Amino acid sequence: MPPRPAKTTTERFFGGPAPYEPGYRSGGYGSAATSRRVGGAFAAGRYQEALAGRERGLQRAPSAAPREPMPVLDEEAAKVWVYPAQVEKRDYQFVIAKRALLANTLVCLPTGLGKTLIAAVVQRNYFDWYPRGRIVFISPTRPLTFQQLRACHALAGIPMSVTAEMTAACTPPVRAELWKTKRVFYCTAQSLNNDIRTGICPAHTIVCVVVDEAHRATGNHAYVQAVNGIAAAHAQFRVLALTATPGSTIKAVQGVIDNLHIAHMEVRDNNALDVIKYTHSRKNDIVVVPSSRQLDQALALFGKTCKEALDLLASKRAFWVRDIAKVTSFQLIHARNEWRMKSGRSASMQDRVVIEGSFALALTLSQVYALLSKYSFATFHAAVSRIINEVAEFEAARAAGDAEAELSATKLRIANTQAVLQTVRLAGSFVGDGILHPKMTELVRVVSAHFAQNGATGTDTRIMVFSSFRDSVDHIVDVLASRVPQCKPMRFVGQAAGAGGADVIELDTPSKRGKGKKRRKSRAKAKAGLSQKEQQQIIAKFRSGGYATLVSTSIGEEGLDIGEVDLIVCYDSPSSVSRMVQRQGRTGRKRDGRVVTLLMAGHEKSVYDRAESKRKAMYRTVLKTSNFCMPNGSPRMLPPHITPQVRFVNIAGNVDSPDPSTLAARNKKRKRSAGKSGVPRSLLFTDASIGLTPAQRMRFAINGRSRPSPLLGPARPLGMDIATSAPAPKTWKSRRRRRCSRLK
Repeated sequence: MPPRPAKTTTERFFGGPAPYEPGYRSGGYGSAATSRRVGGAFAAGRYQEALAGRERGLQRAPSAAPREPMPVLDEEAAKVWVYPAQVEKRDYQFVIAKRALLANTLVCLPTGLGKTLIAAVVQRNYFDWYPRGRIVFISPTRPLTFQQLRACHALAGIPMSVTAEMTAACTPPVRAELWKTKRVFYCTAQSLNNDIRTGICPAHTIVCVVVDEAHRATGNHAYVQAVNGIAAAHAQFRVLALTATPGSTIKAVQGVIDNLHIAHMEVRDNNALDVIKYTHSRKNDIVVVPSSRQLDQALALFGKTCKEALDLLASKRAFWVRDIAKVTSFQLIHARNEWRMKSGRSASMQDRVVIEGSFALALTLSQVYALLSKYSFATFHAAVSRIINEVAEFEAARAAGDAEAELSATKLRIANTQAVLQTVRLAGSFVGDGILHPKMTELVRVVSAHFAQNGATGTDTRIMVFSSFRDSVDHIVDVLASRVPQCKPMRFVGQAAGAGGADVIELDTPSKRGKGKKRRKSRAKAKAGLSQKEQQQIIAKFRSGGYATLVSTSIGEEGLDIGEVDLIVCYDSPSSVSRMVQRQGRTGRKRDGRVVTLLMAGHEKSVYDRAESKRKAMYRTVLKTSNFCMPNGSPRMLPPHITPQVRFVNIAGNVDSPDPSTLAARNKKRKRSAGKSGVPRSLLFTDASIGLTPAQRMRFAINGRSRPSPLLGPARPLGMDIATSAPAPKTWKSRRRRRCSRLK
């Protein structure tokens, strides 16, 4: 028997010819090539039958439209690649974009150096190269989705008639229609992942995926699920991952590389030779704040309660750190898990109750101690007063005969400890007398000096103050408004309401039922967050000068285009390297900036030093791409005989550009804007390739008109899909409604 001819690399990867080769047949699932790749476990017919059953089980939103063919490369268009001529040509952007066209690339650029332009160039060229392919830009949040849509549209010039914004606010039928009629999609990762799982997204037609804030692609994040879902449909797509901080460790960065199928890295820092001439100076000042007599008095009083809990854990050999100033929540949680896995298995029930209760108490006390030592007297007073009020409500409910009212034992112990009550009264007296925390005093000095140097009105300068907790943000706004009125401060927080918000410290959240739940809702309503619409309004007013100072939680650290900021004040120091880099990247974009980090002398300063050394080590590691293993799973997507040549094109204004705000309409707006056809305005852009909008085609069919058209032909009978001549898909129903209809 003659030896079997060796397969080429392309045949081994695709199980047959590549999509750009003549012998390629678009089969996707169930094709002969796919049957060969499964190693003969099924015959071709049985494999197709099994796969069809699997797809029926996953698909909850059925569609009668036939499966679209795989997108095929336009070899004539692929001979050139387009770069926008209307923007300044920066060498590093040009080089990165050129390389990202040919391999799955992770781009690590500091904030403000133009990652969006690189994404727009890659999107535009794959839009031209694959006329039937779809391009997806995924972002972690809805505001980022709309922001990237506007930015990429201005740079890439892709027509709005084929562009859609899709988030969880879109209903499944609307998203299904968008997937049929559009080619470029800006969506959240969760929305894309849901559409892939339900089958309304033709994942096999996606040729390019841009992942914003790619450092989030770890574990089972929606980014990872979405990319894996596309890879399960076909292997022929390009990935472009964008981030300013890929990770704090080699393991974290390698995880992002593996999860996003990265084959090439492009890393630059502010000191890179091809970047430094486009950056502005950023002065980093570290201000070490000494303690005060009032703060020492309050810490000594509150520390008595903390010492009792830590001493008990040390006596039981469960935790060894006795100084509350050096204790962190991470240390306590790690020690508790270790104790549960080792000594806790053989401990008596009495010891388990005592040690678990001591861990819970120490965890809450360490969080409260951090508020007192690093934030302000008012923040500490608000947090503990919330616990005391919850205990009072619980006792009142029990006295009224409410047997279902519940509260954690930790909060009961805190509210009934004399040292805690005395510290709260002392902090309250400091707040009433106008005595500020030492760090707050330094913040007022820094902000006042900045405005004194840049003019009294502050119309030409902007400041951002970062603090991790919402109570601290509220107090900073109050203090700055009263002591530095020209700074015009405004709070900028997340959407979560009440004490359980993502950017609010939550001290041992209680579990309540009945009347207690109603009371908790009323408290949350009084402490509401900001909706996305309110966030956008605040950012717009900040950019226009309505506010000169933005006091923000972590919501303002990454992604959002807040505008030019001259001074960044970090009221606290996050241990996360990524968060610190994101904060610093808010200034020094188009003019020189300054970053001031306020640190209390002692433990907070030492924690910052360790985080800073981690950050420097991380950059040294990432700059050496040889430290990472790149999987060999990135298709070139162009035939070997084609090497595209660059063409500089002034693409601004060459495309239709309706107001992109119509694409961001939420559910309520869709209901108001829907016409007789029931199609939202985001679908009413004219499709140049057909000549009529989906709404017009639907009206012609419903009204029975037979308007002749060289593109559409005569009107089809009612009940037939206009675009495909297939039976119209059934109305999507939930599982419960389908069950009820069967019973009827």
